[in-house]
Amino acid sequence: MHIKQSLKRLAALLGAAAVGTAAAAAVAVPAQAEDSHRSGARTWFSVTTDVWGEAECKSGEWHVTWYLEDTSETDRSYDHNVISVGYQTEGDKQWQWHGPDFESGATLAAAAEVPANGEGALSGTQVLPGDTEWVRLAAPTLAITTSGFPALSATLGFSDKLLLGECTLEPSAATVTSSCTEFTVLLEVPQNGRTTEFAVATAAGEETHTLAPGESTTVTVPIDYDRGSEDPRLEVTWPDGSSELVLDDYGTACVGLAEVAVVADCIEFKVVLSVPENGLTTEFTVATAAGEETHTLAPGDAPLELFPLVAYDGQTEPWLEVTWPEGSVPFAFEDYDAQCIAYSDLTGTLWSECDSVGYEFLNTAVQNGGVPFDVRLEPSTGDAVPLTIEPEAHVEGAVPVAGDGEFSVDVYIDDELEDTFVWEYDAAACDGTPPPTGEESTPVAQEQLPTTGSSLTVAVVAAAALAAAGAAVYIVMRRRRTAGTW
Repeated sequence: MHIKQSLKRLAALLGAAAVGTAAAAAVAVPAQAEDSHRSGARTWFSVTTDVWGEAECKSGEWHVTWYLEDTSETDRSYDHNVISVGYQTEGDKQWQWHGPDFESGATLAAAAEVPANGEGALSGTQVLPGDTEWVRLAAPTLAITTSGFPALSATLGFSDKLLLGECTLEPSAATVTSSCTEFTVLLEVPQNGRTTEFAVATAAGEETHTLAPGESTTVTVPIDYDRGSEDPRLEVTWPDGSSELVLDDYGTACVGLAEVAVVADCIEFKVVLSVPENGLTTEFTVATAAGEETHTLAPGDAPLELFPLVAYDGQTEPWLEVTWPEGSVPFAFEDYDAQCIAYSDLTGTLWSECDSVGYEFLNTAVQNGGVPFDVRLEPSTGDAVPLTIEPEAHVEGAVPVAGDGEFSVDVYIDDELEDTFVWEYDAAACDGTPPPTGEESTPVAQEQLPTTGSSLTVAVVAAAALAAAGAAVYIVMRRRRTAGTW
């Protein structure tokens, strides 16, 4: 026990001497990592160490990692500890040494136990300015035998000069590009850069990205644009700079326009509304003389086809207008009447014959080929007679008189009652032809066309009398109808 205490005191003395020896040796020799404790010519035992450094340029600063390793080849058992650690650079005197400020996790420090040969090394990393030209380290050690005759040994632990040179900080960078749908941001921190926090901001908000030296990343930000919005913009900021991109005239260059097509025939308009994939949700208003309606389409919706009926009052030309936020399409149907309205004049005559009511109708086409008329003759007794009078057709015939008493014929044109004709029997004109009832009738002074079955002479005379007296029913009317379909 007494011996161990003496050895400890001796070790302390030798440690102090070793530091002084290291300082003196630094003046005398460029590097030394080996020593031994000697007594006269006898070597008790010897320990050796190797001290070296590795440098890396990072973020504009030198990161130097130092290593201390036991390289002894002795068989003696011993305790081996670092006495102190110091460094110097080109600005120091040869005897000036500074304690390094190692980063956390360092094992190379005063009093640290040196691992045995082959069991690893002590290490520590220090950071030096980027313009440091060289650096060297001294880490003297002391070894004390733990078995056999007590002996001491010490090493000076000098490293060679580690030449550094210029380490320049490279700046971080951000590059912004875009398409019509999104921004693309490339963020980069060079290997010799500094950990950087980037802020990427648009009108929709901000997001941050932190990159370490040697890292890069690509960020995509969708472009959110609506009518009335400002031109899209994106800005990237970081401690040493900023980058901004504004998409001027985005609405013109990137937003697809709604499209409206309008055609018409005589019956209806045809309206086609569409919004492209890169367009904006659009509300369309379709107005005619009959009123208006609205329709909303989103980008990429299937085109919408509408068929509003043409409204025509006989005076104002039919019109239609489609409006939406970016434009309007007015449409007027010029010369609609001349192009689309078909006219016919229908003339008709009904007269009394001896046993029937005669009729004659003529459809005269006036414009655009004319239109047909539906005529229905409904007698007071008997079956109705339906007639379709086509344009330019001349239709004639007779409705037989039936039943006792008064006989009449209602004339319907296109299902509307136009007139009622009352049949009268003229005994003088129908001499020899009794009325259908078989009863005698008192002659009347009406001039009417006789039956064509009595005599040609009577028929001619009666016809002349009709023309003179006007004893008949004349029907004159005009009907029009819109012509044309898709």
